[in-house]
Amino acid sequence: MSSEVKKKSSKTKTQLSDKQKLFCDEYLKDFNATRAYMKAYNSMNEKSAGVEGYKNLRKPKVTEYIARRMKDRTKRTEIDQDYVVKKLKNIADANIKDIVEIDPENYSVIVKDINSIPDEVAYAINAIESTRDGIRVKFCSKEKCLELLGKHLGMYQDNLNIKGKLSIADFLDDE
Repeated sequence: MSSEVKKKSSKTKTQLSDKQKLFCDEYLKDFNATRAYMKAYNSMNEKSAGVEGYKNLRKPKVTEYIARRMKDRTKRTEIDQDYVVKKLKNIADANIKDIVEIDPENYSVIVKDINSIPDEVAYAINAIESTRDGIRVKFCSKEKCLELLGKHLGMYQDNLNIKGKLSIADFLDDE
């Protein structure tokens, strides 16, 4: 019987309050701890909500719950980092030659039949519009995809960390 009591008490230690669960669920929508805290705790003060939201994210039971929910979402949606990176790569690699043909005799551009365009390339098409001058094909932003891929690979540093020791003498003239 004492083991039953221990199980119940350890279970209650790992459970979240209703407000903590709501905070986590709101946080998972856009990963904005300030907004999630304001929603879950009916807070109107953005500054204190930012501080308290950050504190919530440092609590082990909150981070465990969020990690578990994210893992569940990945399984449910079948969307993970590899999936996103592949889609970004498809957009970055899309080639206009897979969509149009040039008619050298008439100096015209002909858009290929949509069914003949490879799925990887079709995924990169943002819009196909009929204009008074013909058909316009718009691609998703290759620059944005390459930027996101570069960030994923750690190619860009948003923060510059400089370490060293300085003394007041370093700032005085040697005159």
